[in-house]
Order: sequence, then C-alpha cells, then structure tokens
Amino acid sequence: MTGKRRRYPRRKYDRKVGVLHQGQYSVGKGEEIGEGGIRLTVDMQMKESDFVILSFQISREVYVITKAEIRYCKRANSYGIQYHDIQFEKKRAIRDYIAEKTEAEAENEKRMMESGRVS
Repeated sequence: MTGKRRRYPRRKYDRKVGVLHQGQYSVGKGEEIGEGGIRLTVDMQMKESDFVILSFQISREVYVITKAEIRYCKRANSYGIQYHDIQFEKKRAIRDYIAEKTEAEAENEKRMMESGRVS
C-alpha cells in the first residue's frame, strides 16, 4: 500500500446514478460512495475536471441532486467524482448510510485492505 489515507470513509453503493454531462443524460451504476464523492460506471466519455450534475437516492426519504467534478477515470467508463456545493442535509444522509455498513461489508473491506487491493 502507498500509505495514502482516504479523507472520508466509503461504502459499496450498487444503485443507479443519473449523470448529466454537457447536455447529455445517462444512467450509470454506483460502485462506492462517501461524503466527499462517488465512484461510478457510466457509458459516457468524460475527462478530469469536467463538471456534471448527479442524481441518486440514498434512502426512501433522501434524493440527492448535486453539481460534481470528475476527479479521475480509473478504467474505461469508471469515474471518481467529487461533490461540489452538496447540501448539508444530503451529506449527513450519506454519512448515515455509510455508518450503517453491514458487518459483512466491513469484514470484506478489512480483508481487501490487508491484501492491498483497496482502491
């Protein structure tokens, strides 16, 4: 491992995410979510520093729509995206979602970190 620590904890996020980029809309699939951003796959060509509008659901009560910036492209159509100007209530809902991480998810994450496979 490189010793690089994440700023925010993350949780697996296997849900649909709407992406609006340069007037084009597509629905992608979330991979991982944190208070600061989300990693997702979507069939769009985007590059670092591009801005998008994201829309996704955290719970039955909380639907997030926020401006965000592409931070990296990890592999074909897989993007790391940082939120911009996300409402405090939405950020808190994401934090609560992450805190509800199941024991199995936490154990799997621990094994991956020990083997050096965490991205």
